[in-house]
Amino acid sequence: MKKAIAYWTATSFVCVIMTISGLLAALHHPRMMTALAHLGYPKYFANLLGTGKLIGVIVLLVPGIPKLKEWAYVAFGITVLSGAYSHLLSGDGLMALDPLGDVRSTGRLVPDASRRSKTYSPPSAQITTAFFTRASKEYRRMKLLILGATGGIGFETVRQAIDRGHFVTAFVRSPDRLKPFAGRIAVQQGDLLKSTELESSVAGHDAVLSGFGPRLPIAKSDANLLGNFAAALTPAMQRAGVRRLVIVSTAFLFRDSIVPPTYLFGRLFFPGVVRDATRMEQIVMSSNLDWTIVRPPQLTDNPYTGRYRVQAGHLPRFGFNISRADVADSLLRAAEDPSTARTILGVSN
Repeated sequence: MKKAIAYWTATSFVCVIMTISGLLAALHHPRMMTALAHLGYPKYFANLLGTGKLIGVIVLLVPGIPKLKEWAYVAFGITVLSGAYSHLLSGDGLMALDPLGDVRSTGRLVPDASRRSKTYSPPSAQITTAFFTRASKEYRRMKLLILGATGGIGFETVRQAIDRGHFVTAFVRSPDRLKPFAGRIAVQQGDLLKSTELESSVAGHDAVLSGFGPRLPIAKSDANLLGNFAAALTPAMQRAGVRRLVIVSTAFLFRDSIVPPTYLFGRLFFPGVVRDATRMEQIVMSSNLDWTIVRPPQLTDNPYTGRYRVQAGHLPRFGFNISRADVADSLLRAAEDPSTARTILGVSN
């Protein structure tokens, strides 16, 4: 009898806590959304968190199904520990030990009610703006050479560079897709794997931006495409006297990313891409260029937002995808901000 009372007392306490926090997350309550934004989680994570907690509560209250109850307790335990760890990483100190911290906090995580906006601004917008503050305020018009300009990222980079007032040269094998920009950009035809052709095109530019990459599915002949591209590009830039390079790679190379497990996923399903992209990055980083490497996760064709998350040296938590248009924006912002030189950037929605 005593064991039953103790069990239901503890279970009732857990269910009350998880129901409150689950509802706040599922309903996008301003306090919960502000707390998640502070921790760097995307807006959609609130839906996953809230739904998971409420399902767990139902499992604990429904009679029987002991195995599911055990798993529900395990899931709740992982949720609390993960939240505590996130708070500690964010510098919140003892708040990390409070399981209701996200719900009850009224300090720097939750603005005063009189000042709180009625609309929620996703964390991606805040982080993007904060990360590229210098670029957004002080960038100058530059002469940009864009490689891979007919691909998804490259085409968007050309379009946005024109809109931002830069002078654009596109280096492509076939210029047909660039007809919409006729009269507004310079076009040079050539082979990206031939260093001498690249050198003549690079000369006279302030920076080189590359959205170049193999087309999917990757042909056997392209197995070493990225590495060979880097081996041709870096000496061409050095001989031409142009040091600034911003280049797209892949989030598969983030070894410390757990959710999503990008490195593990890449090694299991795309080992060739991991190997080729690793060689490309090694060549670029061993050069004396002022490089910035941008590593996006899964690419989508969603429209440009300009609101995404950026983190130096890591993939933002729960960074599952990003649009090609927003990757293009990150390339331009990085090129405009010299403080990002010799930095690897993780970008995601």
